[in-house]
Amino acid sequence: MSSVASEVICSVIILLGLCGILAAILDPKWEVQDLESIRIQANAEYRGLWIRCEPDISGSTTCWSYKSFFIGLPTKLQAARGFLITSLALSLFSFVLCISSVSTISCASDNPVIRNRFRKLGAVFALLAGFAILSGTSWYASDVLRKYYEKLFESQESRTVLGEAIFIGWTASFLCLLGGALAAFISCFSDNDETEYRREDIYVPSKIAKEYV
Repeated sequence: MSSVASEVICSVIILLGLCGILAAILDPKWEVQDLESIRIQANAEYRGLWIRCEPDISGSTTCWSYKSFFIGLPTKLQAARGFLITSLALSLFSFVLCISSVSTISCASDNPVIRNRFRKLGAVFALLAGFAILSGTSWYASDVLRKYYEKLFESQESRTVLGEAIFIGWTASFLCLLGGALAAFISCFSDNDETEYRREDIYVPSKIAKEYV
């Protein structure tokens, strides 16, 4: 695989991770009412980071937004919102840096040393984004599972299970970590190019000086 192809693939993977993070943030189903714990399955309640929805018998759904953005919310919501918004920003910066470091794109610089530094920084941001969304989704999931097992033997108590947004978040985390690792791998092999470029920078002026002598 050529260097340019691997750079483009790395950027695409990080972009997919970015889209996954955005999808997880907007998805209203972070936790869904367990169908086995309710009588009417069509009335299963579900909750997201921003709204809480409850369908009724007629088929319509009523949703409520949380009154506060951060303060006063349950700890799992605060953690999930904080980690996911942070991961969204980090993955966006990572994608911009990695796509700018592709050899055939000269929007940043034609200097391979600068491009490689952009890629290294993009790799760090992608890895941080992956760990951030993994922390946020896992924190939320652990709270849902803990409450589920606490209510497991209480037949009168409704329970909630993990929603699709949790799995979307975990997938996005894997993509960001994979993209960051690939960017770091490419950067390590590009260090040799940096060395050669610096050597040319050092010795070219001396060659020119000899010609004038």
